[in-house]
Amino acid sequence: MKGKVLLREELKSNEINQMFEVMKNHYENINYEKFIRDLSKKRWVILLEENGRVAGFSTAALIEIEREGKKIKGVFSGDTIIDQQYKWEMEFQKRWVKFVTGLM
Repeated sequence: MKGKVLLREELKSNEINQMFEVMKNHYENINYEKFIRDLSKKRWVILLEENGRVAGFSTAALIEIEREGKKIKGVFSGDTIIDQQYKWEMEFQKRWVKFVTGLM
């Protein structure tokens, strides 16, 4: 399994469609329009691929607030799903930690 972090705008249409299929395989009543609307609010996607197919993903957005004169950053993780057969792979955890620490 290989993982990569992409800006949402870098996703190809076939990757987006495969992401939606992964969601449909794990959740009921998934709506494509709502999926696209939620995806459009995120800045990054951590994409997991196996043999050229999406096996899992997570979406993320950066939240920045100021509190008592200090800037505080946070990462909001949206949809996150990994196919059952890959759930014990460590690629997602490695990519997530590297991604988040790179933002700070």
